[in-house]
Amino acid sequence: MLYHLLYISEESSFFDQQRDMEDILKTSQKNNVSAQLTGILIKNDKFFIQLLEGDSKSVEKMYTKISKDRRHKSIRKLLEYKSKERIFPRWSMGYVNLDSKNDNEIKLKEIIPFIHKDIIKLKSSKEKILSILKNFNSAS
Repeated sequence: MLYHLLYISEESSFFDQQRDMEDILKTSQKNNVSAQLTGILIKNDKFFIQLLEGDSKSVEKMYTKISKDRRHKSIRKLLEYKSKERIFPRWSMGYVNLDSKNDNEIKLKEIIPFIHKDIIKLKSSKEKILSILKNFNSAS
């Protein structure tokens, strides 16, 4: 079984959009290949939302590393679940910048503030959130 972990965080005052976004993506893609992790990183304004998938030990190790990264603050796990299949089997780390406009991105923009403000209601939205994430994969 594969372990999936979805988290949200905010960029900290140490985050430099130009320099750090490129560094995060290059490092993630390189490290995730060797750890056999896949997933997607979504950036919206000052928020990050990321789904990591792989074996539980590798996913938790990566999440711990991200939690200690000073470019993130207010990091919170949103969902953890097990599944037989990856959502993003071809992406060592896909990336979506929500500054562009398309239907899936607009839907996710609506969910991100909700997630950030009201974690308690999240479980009832799990399928909706996963459905939107899966649409990013099918659009690639």
